[in-house]
Amino acid sequence: MQLASMLEDQFSASIRNRGEQLPEELRYEEVAVLPRPCLTISKPKGYYRADRLEATVAFDYDGVTVLATSTTRGIYEASTRRFIRRDAEREKAATEQLVALDMRPQGEGWREVAGWTLAPTKLPKVACALVAGGGRSSQKARSFASRATARFL
Repeated sequence: MQLASMLEDQFSASIRNRGEQLPEELRYEEVAVLPRPCLTISKPKGYYRADRLEATVAFDYDGVTVLATSTTRGIYEASTRRFIRRDAEREKAATEQLVALDMRPQGEGWREVAGWTLAPTKLPKVACALVAGGGRSSQKARSFASRATARFL
């Protein structure tokens, strides 16, 4: 476990344990929201891997989008004083679905996934599976042939 993560967990636990001892201006509500996976598929930038499409995975938590590569434990909304906890298990299940659809993780460093790639011939299969699973495509996705980006929400 990383040191920052350990400290964050200990700090969060000590704050929760104090509960009512905190002044009103420091109190916040911690909530769990179901993440909605968002997959953005685009043509590669430049000539490297021009034979594959690039994809970015993010998760929508009640209107706040978090990239899958983010290491934060959650999102703090100052206006509502809410801390939205990320759901690591659901995020993992969503990324495992991408592997099952023949998408490949693209590494940036040791054990880090910077993005995803897929063969253009796999795009119809991926799109159909995601839409059949409850996803929806944006207007950009419907006109993907003439644009550079498709987004599945």
